[in-house]
Amino acid sequence: MKEPNDGKAGDQEVARLRGQLKEASALLSAIAGAAFQPSGEGSKKDAVKAFISRHAWNIHARGEDIITMSGAGRTGALPIINRAALESLFFLAAAAMRPEYVFQKILHEIAEYKTRYAYLEDNSHQLDEAVRRELDEFEQGVRATAQRTVTEAIAPRKCSALDAAQQAGMEELYRMHYWGTSNTVHANIFGLQTEEDREAEDVAQDLVFCVFMQIKTGEILNSAYCGRDDFKKRIAAINGGGFTE
Repeated sequence: MKEPNDGKAGDQEVARLRGQLKEASALLSAIAGAAFQPSGEGSKKDAVKAFISRHAWNIHARGEDIITMSGAGRTGALPIINRAALESLFFLAAAAMRPEYVFQKILHEIAEYKTRYAYLEDNSHQLDEAVRRELDEFEQGVRATAQRTVTEAIAPRKCSALDAAQQAGMEELYRMHYWGTSNTVHANIFGLQTEEDREAEDVAQDLVFCVFMQIKTGEILNSAYCGRDDFKKRIAAINGGGFTE
């Protein structure tokens, strides 16, 4: 699947792309609804599916945010919203390809949370006993689920967005659309140097990329859980085949 070519765009193009995004968002909602429970929580007995579900609905929600904000002319935050959706796409795709990745990430986050909670609680680095028991029980449950789900031994592993992108084969997306927009997100010196008024074509590119992420997420879900034969036809119907494999 590839992104469409860049191009000049005016207000009419922005309006057209908003229409495409609405259709892509509706398609993702239909695919995710077929794959998961309507609440988006997934099956509590399937940690991998629940993890993928949560990120899929995150991506869908960010698409809905962009539809609303671009319609109201409030476009300054669109790159930041897209970046959040892209991070979810990295983790979703990595989990779909390597289920053990989910457990490695969760176990690392449990250990990290214990350290942070102890510090924030009273700066003593001593974790409250009740909290410790709760986290230990949760960790035991995760490890038990991992044993039923994957064959290899699971060890905690820090899983960054870059790591997830590499696992999913999405390094180029990371370089072009995640690392690049960090200047905007973090307002660092490079972002300040390149700050300028956003033109219609900038907004159009935000919309184009959001459409791409909605469709890519649906593609992964359809392949993993649904197998709907009409999926490619519905993609083609959105914009005449501009988003293709």
